[in-house]
Amino acid sequence: MNSKTIKRLFIILVLSFAVIFILRFIYEISYYWGRDVLRQSSIPYTFSKYDGDGGWYPDRIYNKSSISNVATERQIISSDKGIEINYDQKYEMISEIKSNSEDFDNDVNKVRQAISNLNGVVQMEYTSGLEKNNDRALWISVGVTPSKFDLLVEDLKTIGNLTNFSVNKTDKTAEFNSYLAQRESLEKTLESYNVLKAQGGSIADLLILEEKIIQTEKEIIQMGVTLGLYDENQSMCTVDFTLGEYSVVYYERGGIEFYMIIESASEALGWTLMAYVAIILFVMFTGFAALGGAFILSRITKNSSGKNENDDSQGKQ
Repeated sequence: MNSKTIKRLFIILVLSFAVIFILRFIYEISYYWGRDVLRQSSIPYTFSKYDGDGGWYPDRIYNKSSISNVATERQIISSDKGIEINYDQKYEMISEIKSNSEDFDNDVNKVRQAISNLNGVVQMEYTSGLEKNNDRALWISVGVTPSKFDLLVEDLKTIGNLTNFSVNKTDKTAEFNSYLAQRESLEKTLESYNVLKAQGGSIADLLILEEKIIQTEKEIIQMGVTLGLYDENQSMCTVDFTLGEYSVVYYERGGIEFYMIIESASEALGWTLMAYVAIILFVMFTGFAALGGAFILSRITKNSSGKNENDDSQGKQ
């Protein structure tokens, strides 16, 4: 192989590399060229985590939870014998609503106005983020009467860009009846202690008995507080609403900045090197395979011709 052939081969390799690089660079830079809007979501790190629904939100289970609200629904149930029974169902109803907002202040005002219009009670509220960073978030838990629950849910769903919505209803009737039974048992225990106290006894025994009476009275009071949550007059459902701020960064279509050129060139160079090495290896492998095939074919042809000559010579003899 003379010097001219080597020079031509070198020029072909360089030009082919340049062509591949330029084509890949055009492909990479077109990503920036065609992009006109980039949406950036808020990330309030202080009390939030990613929930998989397209945003960062406070989680009710993440060291925080809603106030426990219990509602009462009066029902009339017909038994198998046709007898109508008055049944008071105790239940917990929770709706979780998540939205994004590009006009955070205005949407927060809408949230508070919707709650006020339906006489909702703000029971828990958390905020995070800074206005200058466009990364604010609001998480608010609201108690509302059962008759206004659906109205509040529908109003809040229209605020911002809705990303997630759920309603969960859990029956609490058995739990309520269990608390009633516990209170009745405590009252009977207290009554027994008072009967024993009236019978008299040693000072030591009376002191021990008095401690048990005081402890039982405290438990009855605490049970009364718990049962108060189930009071029909305090019947409420819960709405948890989360609003995350979104910032929007605009790029003019066709606007190319210096960093975009550098990033595109870097990506194109890396891709071209890998592709070029792969092409060279493929060509070398194909060439060696072709040479090997030609060599094997020539050997087969030579052996075949040699055999034919031997056969001819033997035939003449």
